[in-house]
Amino acid sequence: NAFDSDRKRMSVVFEAAGNAPAGKRCVVTFAKGAPEEILSVCSHQLGNASGFLRQGTTVDGRPARRTVEEIAASVAASLSSNIVPLSDELTRVAGETCEKMAGRGLRVLGMAAKICYVDMDEAVTEEALGLAWAESELVFAGLVGLIDPPRSGIVESVRRCHTAGIKVIMITGDHIGTATAIAESIGIIREDKPSTQRAISGAELDLLSDEATALLNPFPSVFARVSPENKIKIVRALQQSGNIVAMTGDGVNDAAAVKGADIGVAMGLGGTDITKQAADMVLMDDNFTTIVVAVEEGRRIFDNILKFIMYLLSCNSAEIILFLLAAVLNLDLPFTTIMILWANIIADVPPSL
Repeated sequence: NAFDSDRKRMSVVFEAAGNAPAGKRCVVTFAKGAPEEILSVCSHQLGNASGFLRQGTTVDGRPARRTVEEIAASVAASLSSNIVPLSDELTRVAGETCEKMAGRGLRVLGMAAKICYVDMDEAVTEEALGLAWAESELVFAGLVGLIDPPRSGIVESVRRCHTAGIKVIMITGDHIGTATAIAESIGIIREDKPSTQRAISGAELDLLSDEATALLNPFPSVFARVSPENKIKIVRALQQSGNIVAMTGDGVNDAAAVKGADIGVAMGLGGTDITKQAADMVLMDDNFTTIVVAVEEGRRIFDNILKFIMYLLSCNSAEIILFLLAAVLNLDLPFTTIMILWANIIADVPPSL
């Protein structure tokens, strides 16, 4: 059962060898996802902090790698004798712990599992053990914090964007605490600029109309736990405010927002084909810094074009005015055709090179 942005979780069901009564097979479900979504489908919890969360034996002082079958066997043993009904106290503590971990910039996942014994001759089908069964009455196992450090150079790139008058907005499926902490670490949220310090969640954005979103002042710098519809709403709101919007994305869920933006940017290495087809530009290195370099080069070319146009107008306007006066006053032309061509060759060609 693959992850999707609506459920904000995923699960896998497979058979575990051993640990089953005679004539039965042991079917184990593992689930992970947003902690609040995992807790919403749990009915029990582990009786203590050990159980299948232990790391197993060690080799040279390091945790030993275990196969999926070994992990499944450990889970089955723990879930057979070490579960109690999910309490309100654990739900509260899990929420507080999630907030603390997210505040440190960690991506927090909730983990859960359950076991089921089926007859040896019973077929394990999608209908019998599908999504509805797999993600219900789970046993909550705990939280896992992952750190995804920003790429080198990203802080400087964000700073250069701000200097150039470009507002950088983070749109993510992570917890709002995690998103805010990361945004602060890379300079999207700045202490010296209150206009950059606003962050809202997708649930809050769902309560706002497109017009109300466009009128947000200051406009949020961070959007967390967003859906594909939220991304489209953000793009439209910025466009309604008169902004030119560039939207980056890599997954199928990003394709619509990338297509709707003024400049759609897809990831060349990790992006899906549908997002690449919807985009105006594809990053071959999946690096935000490349966008900044491209903007700088584009602005340099645009400035050079403006300078050359102004130069041509200033040079040729004198000739135009002189010939207009001669025509109005019925005087002879001040220059011959050859003289004008020679002046243009000398004055226009070298600057254009």
